[in-house]
Amino acid sequence: MIVIAVAIALPLALYKPWPTNKGSSGLIPEEATTITPSDNSAQVNLFTPPLNQPFDYASGKVKIRGVNLGGWLVLEPFITPSIFEPYVSSGVVDEWTLCAHLGREASKTLLEKHYASWVTEDTFVQIKNLGLNHVRIPIGHWAMGYLTEDEPYVPDIAWKYLLRAIEWARKYGIRVMIELHAAPGSQNGWNHSGRLGQINWINGTMGTRNAQRTILYLQYMANFFSNPSYIHVSPLMGLLNEPAAFAIGPENVKRWYQQFLVFNSNLIAMNQSAQIKFVCEQWGADSIRSTRTFGPTMVGEFSVAVNDCAQYLNGIGTGSRWEGTFPDKKSGPTNKTCANENDASSYSVEYKTFLARFFNAQLDAFEQGVGWFYWNFKTENNPLWSYFDGVEYGWIPKDVNDRGPSFCTLRNRPQAPKS
Repeated sequence: MIVIAVAIALPLALYKPWPTNKGSSGLIPEEATTITPSDNSAQVNLFTPPLNQPFDYASGKVKIRGVNLGGWLVLEPFITPSIFEPYVSSGVVDEWTLCAHLGREASKTLLEKHYASWVTEDTFVQIKNLGLNHVRIPIGHWAMGYLTEDEPYVPDIAWKYLLRAIEWARKYGIRVMIELHAAPGSQNGWNHSGRLGQINWINGTMGTRNAQRTILYLQYMANFFSNPSYIHVSPLMGLLNEPAAFAIGPENVKRWYQQFLVFNSNLIAMNQSAQIKFVCEQWGADSIRSTRTFGPTMVGEFSVAVNDCAQYLNGIGTGSRWEGTFPDKKSGPTNKTCANENDASSYSVEYKTFLARFFNAQLDAFEQGVGWFYWNFKTENNPLWSYFDGVEYGWIPKDVNDRGPSFCTLRNRPQAPKS
């Protein structure tokens, strides 16, 4: 399964702050959001303007080249399986069930330990040294508090770690895109929305209320990060990650939010040459088309994985399409195996060469738009989804700004579709 999510980002420089009524929103306490003037003179690299100079997102002359800090402030089993494995036998499958099982205090202890170690200042040093210029940080609604009595999440704690990360980004000249990754009620029913299973966002008995709560959180985020102290270092905000239009109904989702989603499940069945050809020709053309007809388009999530063998990628206790064990009508027995697919030390030279070509082909395609964010910066044991592992094992360049000539040759470079 290959999913490329191209989500709407709000340029916060265009956002007019809304007046707040302190004490009535139930969101972050005032003392947790104190803003102090900061130095925005840092420049991450010579290809990117300093923070105190505009980044021209509209023209795409300077490309977004970034990574996601996923599995951090919103847990995902496939990124950090070690957090979940001790509790799988107790039915834990997502952050909701983890917090419900452990209770508020034990959950707080576990999460604070994870927040403090999964992303550190050294993370930003590595990102800078790799030639990247942006990070995308997913957060859950619980980071801003305002929970209902039945929601077991740990409130507020993630927010202080988010603000600390932004200061590290500021220090090294890295721009930050904050994105609401998990909405009240779950916008897609996937584990990375906080709760696996039923969608209770727009749909469901509390769907309308949860959709309105989501708008409140987004208003708060936009108001906070459009402040002059943050607008230079955090100039973009993602509205909501992957609302499930297929289940909620596209018109309902459109009324709330617009999302451009490229999904091609047939790519997994192609041979390697066909996969690269498809990326160069089709995805590049899609980026051009979307930028022309919709607006500046960036890819929020992609990887070099051409299979779904990553542990817990499809959820805890769920199989894979690669081996034909995924529980859907399209899955059936195959002659493929996931053995060694998550062991980068066992990859052949030929396979790593393909991964390098596939990575560069995607970058060529996505930079027909305004840029990209790789998913993810690291994982515990799923290297095809880890930018840092890709660099270590050689299929991702040590400096993304020095990756040689365009991989998709001039004759194969995607042409804009005729209007």
